[in-house]
Amino acid sequence: MKILLLVLALGLVSCSKKDEWTLFYYPDVAKMPPATEAHNYDAGKFNSFESCQETGARLVRSELLETKIQAAYECGYKCQKQADLGILVCEETKK
Repeated sequence: MKILLLVLALGLVSCSKKDEWTLFYYPDVAKMPPATEAHNYDAGKFNSFESCQETGARLVRSELLETKIQAAYECGYKCQKQADLGILVCEETKK
C-alpha cells in the first residue's frame, strides 16, 4: 500500500510538466510479464531519467524490505502505444 501511495504522489508531482520518461515497475522479477503487458506496469511519468531511476530504485528497495521479494524497474524514453502491434514502444529504455 505504501508503494502505491508513493507512486501516485510522485506521479501527480510529475504531471505538472512535460512527461518524457515512463517508469515500469515489476514487483516480482520471478514473474516478469511479456513485453505485450508492459503497459500494465506503468508506475508514473517523469521529466528526467534521473527522477525515473531514483523512484524505481526506491520502489525496488521498499519492496524488498516489506515483502522480501526482488522487484525490478525500467525507465522508457518517449513511450507510445503502437496500436497495430498491440505493445508499448519506447525510443530508449534503461535502468
